[in-house]
Amino acid sequence: MYYTYVYLDPRKSGEYKYAEISFTYEPIYIGKGRDNRLTRHLYENSKSSNIHLKRILRLLKFEGLQPIYMKLSTHEIEEESLLQEIKWIKMIGRQNLKTGPLVNFTNGGEGISGYKHTTEAKQKIINALKQRLPQSIEERKSKSLKLMGHFVDADTKRKISASLLGKKQKTETIQKRVIKLIGKKRTTETKKKMSLTALNIPNWKSDLFHYMLISPNNDKYDCYRNFGSIIKQHNLVYHSIMQTVKTNQPVKRGKCKGWRCVKIS
Repeated sequence: MYYTYVYLDPRKSGEYKYAEISFTYEPIYIGKGRDNRLTRHLYENSKSSNIHLKRILRLLKFEGLQPIYMKLSTHEIEEESLLQEIKWIKMIGRQNLKTGPLVNFTNGGEGISGYKHTTEAKQKIINALKQRLPQSIEERKSKSLKLMGHFVDADTKRKISASLLGKKQKTETIQKRVIKLIGKKRTTETKKKMSLTALNIPNWKSDLFHYMLISPNNDKYDCYRNFGSIIKQHNLVYHSIMQTVKTNQPVKRGKCKGWRCVKIS
């Protein structure tokens, strides 16, 4: 027996009407499955690839709440449940398309249960990949020219930086950089900027994790890929705040007094 299901956010109560169906809490995810698929998202080691749903579920767990979930329809044939999944997603709308509250990445209807590529299909994929010709110098130059002037946002830069962490540079590359810096003197202004950066600007690796920042008044700030900007917004010292993650105790003195931070994931 196959079915379609919905996850609701218990923090957002109200009247949510969508054509022939209505909810008392905001819908956040539509799916289809069978057996225990309905509750599988709740486990930390779930194979679900939807990072936005995982983030919401972790946040609810941190706040001591449970998501509300229910079956919308049941079907004998899997194709019928796939069609219903497409119908519900289209009806309610997706966040990434700015048509609704759902965190679904697609319009639904993908993923046949238990499907596995046959040995023959796998071999065809391998052969097709092998037949790809290497790019010529002209093709590379053409692509390079197209990318000239292309703007890369700060979030993408941080992702690139994180992907390069731990990669060792060649000795020749290091030597070239050292030679360029020999005899180069930093101005007083540059030194001051570097000093301020070390004291206040966060290590952007922290933005790869999910934190909850808590003020002395117990106001909570959900920090997901924006930890650095929230730290700067409240004029806090990064190192003092990060120390509270280890001690689980608020800062005892200074301008961060009373503030603390908890790592969610």
